Amino acid sequence: VVTTSNEYFLLKINDLLNTYKVIKCPVNFENSLNSFNIKHSIKINNNYFSIGTKGNGIMLMNIFGEITQIINKKSGLQDESVNYQYLDNQNNLWLALDNGIARLDVNTQISFFNDKTGLEGTVESIAKFNNAIYVATNLGVYYLQKNISQNTVKNKTLSIYQPQFIKINNISKSFWSLLTFTSNNDSVLLIAENNNILQLNKKGELDTVLKKCPPFFIYQSNKNPDRVFIGLSDGVASIC
Repeated sequence: VVTTSNEYFLLKINDLLNTYKVIKCPVNFENSLNSFNIKHSIKINNNYFSIGTKGNGIMLMNIFGEITQIINKKSGLQDESVNYQYLDNQNNLWLALDNGIARLDVNTQISFFNDKTGLEGTVESIAKFNNAIYVATNLGVYYLQKNISQNTVKNKTLSIYQPQFIKINNISKSFWSLLTFTSNNDSVLLIAENNNILQLNKKGELDTVLKKCPPFFIYQSNKNPDRVFIGLSDGVASIC
């Protein structure tokens, strides 16, 4: 239940005793819900509520009153004024907007990343290195970082954790393959660039380990882990 003063309450109903109890919901983020003009809210599963606003999209709030995500134009929503929400029998969330309708797969385990989250270009390779996800595209190499997104609402700044891809070293080239190479209890990320093999260490330092080769794929030998095979445009090379 949302009041006109933007306070949020939970209504607990006991069907057996035919009683109910109203509990004020704690909202554990800066400036509370008073920063938003709330239009409609709905329970989307046992752990989350969706709060629709006038001019700021929707917020996903967990049962502890924590705002975990804001979905707005930066996320791909065509209009940020949400007048009503409806959850269908396939758990899709439908939004009635000032400008049309939208459907969100809020209960899916799949997340989609594109240029709106910092990832640009055609994805060629993905690897996990130094506890982060790295992606090679034809426009650079990116890593996934959980940024604190600063959302300004009614001249107030709210900090929400949202994933964002960051380009390493601001290099805009074509990259084809990634490999997390581990040897002697240490690991580096090998990167196949247009004409070179690059190496990224855990400190974020980027070096060239092999020049003047057109690599397309990098593979670490299972039989001899110190050896790496490189798929070229005219054959196969190996380094160790």
